[in-house]
Parts: sequence; C-alpha cells; structure tokens
Amino acid sequence: MLRVSDSIILAKTKFRTRRIRLILSLLVISLVCGVISAAVLAVYRSSKSLAEVSKYGLHGRFLAHVNGGHSSENYDYMNPPSELIAEAELIYKDEIARRKSIAKKLNYEYIQSESDNPIEKDDEGNKSLRIYSSEIAAQVWYKHLQSKKMLPSDNAKKMLAEVTTYSPSKIYKPPFNGVYGLNYIYKGVGFRGDKEAQSNNEKELRYTFSTAVNVAHVDLAKPFRFRDYTLNENEIPIFVNYKVASQILELTPLKKDATDKQRYERIVEIRNKIRNEKIQLCFRNEVANSELSNYQLAKKNKNASRFEYAELGPCENVKIIKDKRNAEEKLEDQKEAKFLEAIGKSPEPAEVKTLNFRVVGISDYGYESSIFTDWQSFLHIITNSSLGYGDVIIDGGLLAENVKDDNILKLFKEKQNQSYINKVMSVVLDSLVVEFSDIGGLRKIINEKGCSFDGCNISSGIFASPYGNQIIMIDQSVKYFESILTYVLVGVVVLVSIMIFVVVNRIMSDSRKETAVFRAIGYSQFDILQIYISYIAIYSLIVTILTSLVVVLLEIISRTIFEPKVGEFFTHFLALESTVKFEIMRFSPVVFLIFVVIFLIGFFASSLPLIINTRRSPLKNLRSE
Repeated sequence: MLRVSDSIILAKTKFRTRRIRLILSLLVISLVCGVISAAVLAVYRSSKSLAEVSKYGLHGRFLAHVNGGHSSENYDYMNPPSELIAEAELIYKDEIARRKSIAKKLNYEYIQSESDNPIEKDDEGNKSLRIYSSEIAAQVWYKHLQSKKMLPSDNAKKMLAEVTTYSPSKIYKPPFNGVYGLNYIYKGVGFRGDKEAQSNNEKELRYTFSTAVNVAHVDLAKPFRFRDYTLNENEIPIFVNYKVASQILELTPLKKDATDKQRYERIVEIRNKIRNEKIQLCFRNEVANSELSNYQLAKKNKNASRFEYAELGPCENVKIIKDKRNAEEKLEDQKEAKFLEAIGKSPEPAEVKTLNFRVVGISDYGYESSIFTDWQSFLHIITNSSLGYGDVIIDGGLLAENVKDDNILKLFKEKQNQSYINKVMSVVLDSLVVEFSDIGGLRKIINEKGCSFDGCNISSGIFASPYGNQIIMIDQSVKYFESILTYVLVGVVVLVSIMIFVVVNRIMSDSRKETAVFRAIGYSQFDILQIYISYIAIYSLIVTILTSLVVVLLEIISRTIFEPKVGEFFTHFLALESTVKFEIMRFSPVVFLIFVVIFLIGFFASSLPLIINTRRSPLKNLRSE
C-alpha cells in the first residue's frame, strides 16, 4: 500500500508539468471564489453594521403613520345625492332671506356674495357641495356624515379599533395640532413685508415658519435631542433639519461639486453652531394679519388709506392714531359691524404674541421620493431618519414641561372651533403613529393599508405609510442582495465545478501513460486514486490560500477607501454627534465554511474523471498515448 507521504510527493511532482495552464486555472478559480467570498462577507457584515447604526434616531424602530377618514365616501361631496343638493339650496335661500331682513332693519346695504353659495356647477351643469368654503354646504355634509357615523369621533374609534387588530406595541397620538400664521422676525429687528428688502435665507425662513410648525410626541422626538440643550422658561423647543439650520445661520450653500470632506466639515459646523440657537417669531391670528396688511398698504400709499397708523414695533398689534373716515363712512362701518354680529359673523379680537423658539436638536430632511441615481442618493434614502415631513418640529414633551404660559400653550392646543367647515376638515385629518415590536407587523399594515403599483387601499378609511425611517427598505435591500447572492453562489459552484472538472480531466488525460506504468509496477487502483486525491487536495489548498489573499485585499480596499466615506455619509444623514464607524466586510467564521465548500467542490468535481481514469485498462491507456 502506498504511503500518504509518498502520494503527496508524487502529487507535487505533477505540479511541475503544464505550469502555465495550471497557474491560469488557479488564478481564475481563486479570483472568482475570492470575489464571491468577499460579497458574502460584505452582505453579512453590512447587515450587522446597519443593525448597529439603527440605534440612532428612529432607526431600528418599526413605525407607521396611519391617517383616518380617507374612505372614498368622505369625498362623495363632489357628486352628492340630489336630496343633499336640494337641502343645501333651501337652507341657502332661507339664510339669504334672513340676512336681507336683518339688513333692512339696520338700513344696511347687503350685497350677496357668490362665495356664500353652497353649490358649485361645472361646465356640464353637474352640481357639487363647496364644503371647504361654504358653511351651509359644510353643515349639510357634516349632518350627512353624522347619519352614516363618519364623524371625527367615529373615525377615530374605527381607526383605533382597526389599528389594534395589527397588535402594535405602542400607539402615539399627536399631542397638539400644528401652529399656523407665524411671522418670522429677522433677528428681532422688526416686521418686514413680502416686497421689502430681504435675503433669500430670510424669505425662505419666513415661508417655513409661517406655513406650519408641527408638534411631535415626546417618545418620537427624544432621540433627536442634543445631549446638552438649554431652555429658558416659556421657550419653545424645536428640531430643524440641515436646510433650515443653514438658513438660520445664514451659511452660504455649498457648491454642487463640493468634496466629501467639505460636506462633512459643513455638517460639523452646522451642528456646533445651531445648538441652542434662538429664533424669535411673532404669532398673529387671522384678524391681526388682516390689520397688518392694511398697515402695510397704508405705508405704501397713505392717501389711499382711511386710517393713519403708529409705527409698528417688532411684534405689536396695529394701532390707529388717526381716523380719516367721514361721518358717512363711520356710520356704514358701524352698520356692518352690527349686521355681522346679528348674523353671527363677528370677527374675533386681534391677537399678537412674541414667541421664543430654541433649537434643541436636528434631524434629516425627510424623504421626498424613493428614486435614486447613485450610491449616495441610495444611502440617503435608506438611512433617512426624521420627524415626519415637517421642516420645523416642536418637542411635545419639552413643550409641556417648559412652557408655563397658558397664553402660549393654547396656541398649540386643539381649538374647539364650532364652524362646520372646520368640523368637516377634521374628518380627514385624524392620524396616529403606531409602533410594532418587529418588522412583520409593520410590513403587514403597510401591505394591507398602504400603496402599491395598483394604487392605495382606502376603502376601509385608513391609510398607512412608513414613518420616520426606511427600515423596510433596509430590510428589503438586505434580503434582495441575499437572494441575489444565493443564485450567484449556485452559479459559482457550477462554474468552479466545471472549471476543476476540465482541469482534472485534462491532467488525467495527459497522465494516462503514467497511470499505466504505475499499474504495471504493481500500484493498485486505490494507490493511483490516492496520488490524484493528494493532487486535488493540494490544488484546492492553493485555491483556498489565493482566495484568502483576494478577500484580504478586498477588505483592505474596503476598510481604507470606502468605509470612511460611508461612515461620513451616515454621520450626515443620521444626524450623529460623532462620525459613525461603519464596517462593510470583516473576516468571520463564515470564511472557513466557504473554504470547506471550495475543497468539497474540487473533490467532487474531479471524482468522475478520477474514477474513469483509474478503471481504464493499462493497455488501453498505453495505446492512447
């Protein structure tokens, strides 16, 4: 029987023949196996790194934003039943008659406005209810919703009951409504009109702060707070995104071709400077804003105004110092005031109040689309972590703790406005944020209540979408790459098997005379098999070593070139305090399994030519040479 050491020596001598072919086969197989091994490690390590990064912001939390009142029945006012049209027209007719009667008693000239008409006709003569501009239309529609049990309270109960069936771990109800009608005071200097000299930053800030400032639940806002924020009493805590922060700090925007280093330095600059930055705003209700408009018109054309105003300070109510109206004009205005009071349309008093906001944290911009054109936009989308879709978000928890002035707090609390227009609007504005303990619950509610290529499922009245992060996209991306990798691995196994089969079969064909000689001098079939198995073992060992070198080289490239860039990218879009260390690939026990697979592939791929060659007749082998 041939000794193992002798079989190894004989196998090593075979490596000296056909060297070019041998080297090429070793390099090609090792390169293919090395790249695939690195890909396996990259998916394995990157998914782990994503899980580690997920502790920042709202990442790692399975959140969905659920809107109520979106049933298609809520929108049937565009094609309402004929009896509702008839009811609205009758109420409108009676209301006009009532107003004319009151106006006649007051000797007031009442002019019927088309805006009061609850009915709107299209070009084809079809009628619809103007529920967002006519109180009568809203009243009729509200009663219709009431009869169908589709009021805000009904929808809230239905939404909560339906959401509960998905077994969420937590349900967050927004603590307050958004605040509307805030005028930005540039550095507290005073009010500037829309057409007065303003910087681009100032214009954008005025728009941002005057549209809506939303309030977030404390458990959602807390992850975005700075560790060392400062708040004075009655200051309102806010989070801003990087764009708004740059405008507040009056930073010149970076150029589109800015380097990664410049972008990262800008991130650090913004985070350091925006911390505890104070912004002063002036709240004006609808009446105060109307008076402000009259004041601005008077400043531009004093002769056209019926009043003379005192100079307006940074956040003051408009003060009339001279009434230039004649007696007849005063009498008409008095009649109008009495008329509005009689029909229940008296305006509320003007309200003006200075609000002090303090930046206590920063979040991402929010994702506007799921379209990406390069790896940076892809990373931006999947790593996004933000407080909804607003540019300015108030920390609901700190607001309740820090603001003691009831006059400020009432601006954020839900107003009990009894107008039917507001009641109807509230039907479709109710919403919740729900959290699940695992991604399965989040997937289920979004799949069943969200949007797909076929449209959105709103038949039941609720609509769900991801909130605050793209955890589903991250999970889906990992699964997608894993599934691709599975097919690639199968393909590589087949490819490597074929390559080794061809190499070994060629070697066996070239060694038939040698095999016949071994048989002639007394070697058994097992002895010859042992020699070639030793050859294959050495061949597979060399492939494993070269594959390891390829993996090590790719890891060094990944560690030195790509990981720092990805780390800085995550630092930016996750709004982190310090640069995150993101690992793309590292050696792990998975590598050794891959090496075992390589050896087994080599052995089984060569088994067929080995068996065929060793079982051939020695005379037949000699004749074939």
